[in-house]
Amino acid sequence: MPRRPSITLIALLVTALLFFFFVFSPSSSSSNILQNRQPTAGELKSGQEKPAALLADAKNYDPIEALGKSGGPSQELITGAPIMEHLANETIKAELGRASWKLFHTILAQYPVKPTENERETLSSYIYLFSRVYPCGQCAEHFQKMLKKYPPQTSSREAASQWGCFVHNVVNERLKKPIFDCNEISDKYNCGCGPDDKKNKDAPEGKDATPAKKEVAGTESVLGETKIDHAPNDKVRGG
Repeated sequence: MPRRPSITLIALLVTALLFFFFVFSPSSSSSNILQNRQPTAGELKSGQEKPAALLADAKNYDPIEALGKSGGPSQELITGAPIMEHLANETIKAELGRASWKLFHTILAQYPVKPTENERETLSSYIYLFSRVYPCGQCAEHFQKMLKKYPPQTSSREAASQWGCFVHNVVNERLKKPIFDCNEISDKYNCGCGPDDKKNKDAPEGKDATPAKKEVAGTESVLGETKIDHAPNDKVRGG
């Protein structure tokens, strides 16, 4: 029996396809169709507040409008409905979710500290296009609803990672799951990427002096139906 491709490999292939699609897509215009709304304090029953990093980003920046001005992907491409069918297999859906949430948070944790306009548009495009091709139709529909209510925040690494944590907690709240402490999100998904430091340069060839972080066991995550591992009684603290 042929071996079934791993879910992690599928997630990485989807990411690669989105990258090439964005880079080589034709230019076109779009209009400001989404209101850049941020959550109000206490909006979630858990009392999750909007992190301070999101406040400045929310006032004067609309990712859809920015993409239109830059000649990025068209309005139809960015705001179209998911193109994948519903996924009925709960086991595969859970495996896919674990891989996708880890990839999603790691991207945001490694996003530039002070991004250029092009880098901001690249991240926004990726997130919107990802919501269309995620291989679980019903999960993608939930994710798109959140994007309309809480557009991606891309002004900085902190804003992006805090936004990602917030929308993940929105899902947790809907599923009555505990809320993750967003003050810890950057450390949890720090993959150790970055310029080589002296410690790494002195390491023997072929070996990485920085030990890889051990993956936390027990994360039951599905995009649109998920939770984040957390310490008991953790709450998101406002910035």
